Amino acid sequence: MLKKIESLGYEAYLVGGCVRDMLLNYPINDIDITTNMPIDEIANHFEVRDNGSKYLSVTIIYEDHEFEITHFRRDIEYTDHRHPEVVLVNTAKEDSYRRDFTVNALYYTSEGKILDFHNGQEDLKNKKLKMIGDPDERFEEDALRILRALNFAGKLGFIIEENTALAMERNCDLLEDLSDDRIFDYFKRILYGITDYGIQYINHYDLFDFIPDYKELLAIAKRNYREEDLVFYYYFRYNKFLNVTTSGEKKCAEEAKRVLDNNFDNVSLYKYSYAYLRCENVFLNLGYNVNEIDERLKNLPLNADNKLAISGDDLKPYYSGKEIGIKLEEALYAVLNRRVINEKKDILEYLKR
Repeated sequence: MLKKIESLGYEAYLVGGCVRDMLLNYPINDIDITTNMPIDEIANHFEVRDNGSKYLSVTIIYEDHEFEITHFRRDIEYTDHRHPEVVLVNTAKEDSYRRDFTVNALYYTSEGKILDFHNGQEDLKNKKLKMIGDPDERFEEDALRILRALNFAGKLGFIIEENTALAMERNCDLLEDLSDDRIFDYFKRILYGITDYGIQYINHYDLFDFIPDYKELLAIAKRNYREEDLVFYYYFRYNKFLNVTTSGEKKCAEEAKRVLDNNFDNVSLYKYSYAYLRCENVFLNLGYNVNEIDERLKNLPLNADNKLAISGDDLKPYYSGKEIGIKLEEALYAVLNRRVINEKKDILEYLKR
């Protein structure tokens, strides 16, 4: 693919994480290509899905594979510490100055050679993350780079070069400008990294002081917790929700909390069985005997296929108004607690008594 672009008179290189991971003998998931071929002309020679042309970037579909391809560019005038205006440049070296860390600014040619403008191969060898340029300026431009550094530290097992780490500490207040979705996404990557280096840097430099919800979450989260359970752990511990919590997760968490508050009684297990089962791993990690609870749930007198044998219509000859609802609730409690069998005649006699 690089050679095809070169045959049309342009330069093209593999760049970024794919080159870094290839040199580390890690699996490669995404292939990024950078070129000085105009985006409009790329569309004349390749099948293109336009998903970022305003940032001079598109996805190419080539021989059933997808590749992100970006024009050489320079970032200028960042807004909200995140989004840059971009301008075209003509060389890979100019393009390299917008990359974040030296190990992510390696360019791989069609002939298998590497262009290294920032000593990235040496840093790769020494397992070191170092920001390209003035780290304070680079974090001021894009606060997400702080979380990216923490992610790479955990993912790769790399140390963060001291000047870069100190600049992260000086600029950690910028994290509060990032969206909760972005923070939560990187929080999970850092928590579940191959190493806990990212967590160590957060704690050592107090990097989450300006995003207190995630500082609280980090204090209770363990690396063996399931990713989908993190919002539930947070709610159970602090009785409040992370901003990223969906309405469905909120409903589930509140119902599961009722089961817990009612000490896993039969009525709560029956009413909120879905919530209990979805949060079962949370209860397990909190020290509850879920095997015993599961057995009780399995053997409840009522379940989804065996509902209460009496209805509101059955009670109308004997009760009226709100009293009908109260009596139905009494019947439900009585059946679930095995004070009466789930038969209409027996329930009616029980309520009359």
